[in-house]
Amino acid sequence: MPALRARRAFASRNALTLRTQYLSFGLLCLILLALNSVAQAQGGASPVSKSFDFRNGALGWQAGFADYPPATD
Repeated sequence: MPALRARRAFASRNALTLRTQYLSFGLLCLILLALNSVAQAQGGASPVSKSFDFRNGALGWQAGFADYPPATD
């Protein structure tokens, strides 16, 4: 009989661990869903558009400087 009690206690312990894992996973999903909802409510990043008038000269700008690699159209 002691072996049966040990087996029953072990099965109960595994069930508790599995239940804890499911609850942790569920809580994680709810947190991610809540954060996603907040991010969507605030809106996405708005596009940035800048312009500069070069009629008065370069004024410190360097020609040919860009992060965009050449010859990729």
